[in-house]
Amino acid sequence: MELPISKLHNLTGRVTAGAGAHIINAATVALLTRDDQQEIATTDISRDDGLFHFEFVPDGDYILRVINARDVTWETPAPTPNASNLMPSPPQDREHVVAIYGNVDQPLLLNGDMLDVIVTVPPNTAPTPTSSASPN
Repeated sequence: MELPISKLHNLTGRVTAGAGAHIINAATVALLTRDDQQEIATTDISRDDGLFHFEFVPDGDYILRVINARDVTWETPAPTPNASNLMPSPPQDREHVVAIYGNVDQPLLLNGDMLDVIVTVPPNTAPTPTSSASPN
C-alpha cells in the first residue's frame, strides 16, 4: 500500500474537563479506527505543552479515546547521592494526582490537518475504593 505524503496529516489537541472546561495536564490518548476499533497510535499529553500529538495520520474515520485523564502536579525530590561515585543522581519527578476524570470516546473524521481538537472528559463516576477490612 502506498500513501503519498500529502495524504498524511497532523492531529493535535487538548483534553478539557470540569464545569469551566479547564485544560487537564495528564491523560493517555489513543487513535482507533472507527469500524473495528483497531488502535492506530497512542500518546500521552505532553508535559511541555499540555497537548496530544499524532503525526502522519492518513485520511479516515477514527475514534479518539481518552483514558486515565487527571489533573496533576509534579514534585521534584531533592537529589540523592549515588553510592558508586557519590555524585547526585538526577531526581525523578513524582506525579501528584489532584483530580481524576472519566474516559471518553469521541468520533473524528480526518481529511486534513487538525491542530486544535478539543476532547472533553466527564467527571469520574467510579466509586471511591473503601477498605474491605472489618474490625475484629
